Amino acid sequence: MKVIKRINAKGKTAYSSDILPNIVLCAMDGIEGVVNNRLSDAKKEAARVKRMISIDASGDFIYVDVYVKVRYNVNVTDVACKIQESIKNAFNTTEFKVKDINVHIVDVELAG
Repeated sequence: MKVIKRINAKGKTAYSSDILPNIVLCAMDGIEGVVNNRLSDAKKEAARVKRMISIDASGDFIYVDVYVKVRYNVNVTDVACKIQESIKNAFNTTEFKVKDINVHIVDVELAG
């Protein structure tokens, strides 16, 4: 676990690097068109999250890559834009500035 520290005039803030993927997951929850297959097994869920979210922190900037499965017959461009906007808004609650959010569509879930 890496600790990322920020110091400003008001004091010091420390973030565990483990929290960053959770911010991304929460941001993607409820976005229509994104398939969310959360697993009840904690070890398997952690491995899944590691495969679907890549975050690089450099200075004050965050670079995010997410790998998602979408539902069939959705507008992929709209879904990707909603993901990007939601992640950007989620990181606005921290001191990090999102530089890039890349959305990779890795699979499509067919109805039924």
